[in-house]
Amino acid sequence: MAEGRVVYFCVRLMIEEDGSTFCIARYDTAHGVAHRDILNRRGQVIEKRWFPDIPFEEVLNLATDDFKLNYSQYETTWEKT
Repeated sequence: MAEGRVVYFCVRLMIEEDGSTFCIARYDTAHGVAHRDILNRRGQVIEKRWFPDIPFEEVLNLATDDFKLNYSQYETTWEKT
């Protein structure tokens, strides 16, 4: 935070399988633009959605709400890829 503003963030949705932990989706501000990555079992990005016109604070809230509501859909996608 800088003067009450979010200047960067990373929110990761993780899964544990066979004693290992894997990131299956993440929202972050790498590249200077908020976006969401959905990953496959190999850790490769299979889908990227950009949020260029939405303030970081809003995308941060969107990320936490999305993962709380839709974690099972992300898990299913990861298991199939």
